[in-house]
Amino acid sequence: MTAPLQVAAEPFLGEDDPRTRQIVEALDPEFLRIVRWDWELRVIFYPKDHPVLGMPDCCVNGCSRGVRFERKMCMGCERAWKQSGQSLEDFAKMAKPRMLGMRQEMCRVPRCGRPAKSARSALCDPHHRQRVDTLKLPVEEFLRHPAVTPRAGTG
Repeated sequence: MTAPLQVAAEPFLGEDDPRTRQIVEALDPEFLRIVRWDWELRVIFYPKDHPVLGMPDCCVNGCSRGVRFERKMCMGCERAWKQSGQSLEDFAKMAKPRMLGMRQEMCRVPRCGRPAKSARSALCDPHHRQRVDTLKLPVEEFLRHPAVTPRAGTG
């Protein structure tokens, strides 16, 4: 069982945001104790190991997609495993060569609301393209560059 997560302090919402105020006031305090609410992104992050809300990572080495319905691996890895002819244990130990689909990690650019393109890149697709094609910088230098700004979430 996990310890409840602390809820971030509520920012000043002001008179100009009555809808958000209404939503915030309707949230159950017990619910807020088990989730993490990001006030800047206005996104709820669920604990990965919560029995109802959670979505743990795939068991395959290098895969960070979530798994559902009591499965051990994501649907993509499960499909590849069945085609591989390997045991589950051997397949799960192999490093995953590539990732398709959405990840559970967010882009490393502070306050960016998009998921990382890959575990290796650790940046969302627009930030990855900006780093590789435009600025041509290593990741750590890219993250400090003044032209790098957060992107709004996609959904």
